[in-house]
Amino acid sequence: MTYKWTSEGPAFEFPSPFVTENRFRTVRAWTLFACAAAIALVLLFVTNNVAEYEVAKPGPSTEPLGAWPHALSAALLLLMGGLDLFRVSRQRTLTLVPRQPASLMPDVSREGTGVSPGAAALMRALSEGVAEGGSVGGPFESWLKRLGPGLAASPVTLQRYLRAHFSQAALAAGLLLILLCGVAVLRPTGLAVGALVLGLSMAAVMAWHRLAEDQPACPPWVVGLVLGVGVAALALALFYDAAIPRPEAIKRLGLPIAAGVLLAAGLLIEVLGIRAARAQIELPRLSSTEGARALVAAGADVQALMREIDLEFHRRWTEGIPNRRYAWQVSESGRTPSPDAFTATVLEESQPLSPRQSASSRPRKVKGHDLLRWLDVLGLLLSTAGGLAWVALAYLQMRYPSGSWMAGALGLACLLAGGHALRVAHLLWSRVELESTITWLQLQGREAPVVDHPTERTLPRVDGLSLQARVVQARSVFYAAAEHRLGSRVLVYTRVDGRAAAGWITAVGDLLRQVAAQQAASRAAPPAQPPAPRLARSAPEPSPAVTRRTGRFCAACGTAVMANARFCQNCGQVLGSE
Repeated sequence: MTYKWTSEGPAFEFPSPFVTENRFRTVRAWTLFACAAAIALVLLFVTNNVAEYEVAKPGPSTEPLGAWPHALSAALLLLMGGLDLFRVSRQRTLTLVPRQPASLMPDVSREGTGVSPGAAALMRALSEGVAEGGSVGGPFESWLKRLGPGLAASPVTLQRYLRAHFSQAALAAGLLLILLCGVAVLRPTGLAVGALVLGLSMAAVMAWHRLAEDQPACPPWVVGLVLGVGVAALALALFYDAAIPRPEAIKRLGLPIAAGVLLAAGLLIEVLGIRAARAQIELPRLSSTEGARALVAAGADVQALMREIDLEFHRRWTEGIPNRRYAWQVSESGRTPSPDAFTATVLEESQPLSPRQSASSRPRKVKGHDLLRWLDVLGLLLSTAGGLAWVALAYLQMRYPSGSWMAGALGLACLLAGGHALRVAHLLWSRVELESTITWLQLQGREAPVVDHPTERTLPRVDGLSLQARVVQARSVFYAAAEHRLGSRVLVYTRVDGRAAAGWITAVGDLLRQVAAQQAASRAAPPAQPPAPRLARSAPEPSPAVTRRTGRFCAACGTAVMANARFCQNCGQVLGSE
């Protein structure tokens, strides 16, 4: 029996974990649409009072600008709202392709035998009920270890998430501290230039997180380098403060306030994200089990028995999906310390399914739900404030062309921070719990040859088979918004299923007796004799007086065939033309 899992296999639709996020994104999208419509109304009905307005630019002269900056801002709001609705439409259901979510460890090929590198640790966890946690390394290792011992047993996706946001929180805090120092020592013009550099640095980090959400965190030296660039920018602004031109336009932009809002909001968002992720760290609760044991006194061929066990696993596949095989190892005679010993180990996990699709339990609320909701609320409020700021800017510029552009800079900072808050919560919303069945079979016995005739080939037979079966109902977690790879799904809970283990004892005993009976019947039956070849019959010669059509016969077996036949109906030989 072979089964090849291909990309054409079935896909599974899980209940979407993004229900709450979709609601906030939908409200945010329609809010941005309303702000864009308000800007359009301002441009249509307020421009009659002032035909055109002027905006001061660096230099001695000013140039008039039309309504295009506000039209561009309205188009940007429409684009942001459209992207939110598009993302909501993609997140209504969670569809997993074959081989998702990832296995607990590397799989063993179904066409071969072997043991996965992580099978020994899983076996110890099932037998002793103690999970072996990995090590927490990489950047910000000391900070990560303070979150608790359960982080080592958490998915690698959560560990990477925490590293990334620790680095971003350190960067936001450092840039905010540099800005506050600049406020104390710099003049308005130099402070505006320094604030522009600091704000662009934080905006670049947010954009990088948006484009590469699953990338590793910045090492501490990169964070230090960015902070050094910020310090150097303020130092240069302080040193060349007298030489920096002081146009009125720079003051009207309000860059220091906008940069301060962006950095403070970014730091608050990172802290909330780290606290929400910490709430999702938990120690695995595993149950120890001895399983069910039995001694079956029957003899059967070793290979035939293992084939039947493989077929029994096949019959128990969930939804027809192959199990995740972690161990399939058979040690025959001559390969063990005892020359006539036989051992076999089978470890498989059924296809993980959502708890809502199984009758054992109901889906539970996402851990850290309240903190994630506060993150979404903060993102919605900041986005709304940013959109309203752009509406106010359009109205003021239509009425007072020489007014301040501070509202525009503040609106941009609020929109960037609001979108970042939703993205920080996105991965944590995608936490999905799954349920699966892990089956562990251990077979031990002694082999004895069976000789029914001196000239007959001997067949290996196992006598006194000792069987131990362990079956646990396992619960695991993974993050659907992250990459599916080894370590992205881990066990968090196991429950012993004694009834299923006893069922395997009965099933293997029945298979053993069935195989033994089939082999006994095959040895008792007389060998089948090959059919005797038929002699070719010669065609009668036609009479000289009567012309007859010559009959057709198969050259291989001599059977008469039809006149227009292309193949012999007895042996299948290809017939030549007449």
